[in-house]
Amino acid sequence: MASFVVLMFIAAPNFDEQPSISYVLKNERIEPESKIDELWEWTTESDWELVERNYDPFAWSLNILESQ
Repeated sequence: MASFVVLMFIAAPNFDEQPSISYVLKNERIEPESKIDELWEWTTESDWELVERNYDPFAWSLNILESQ
């Protein structure tokens, strides 16, 4: 969980919306504790560049707004 939060701060709060990243995180065949490590195997530098380009600062408040 901590690695996920760190990636939110380093890359983007919505990094998990990028298709390659989302695929790994939602893939039930990958053990939950291995998913962050698997991200480096399944993604490319281009994937992370897309994350950076699609940075959404409003993603920080989405979960708060949705829970109200």
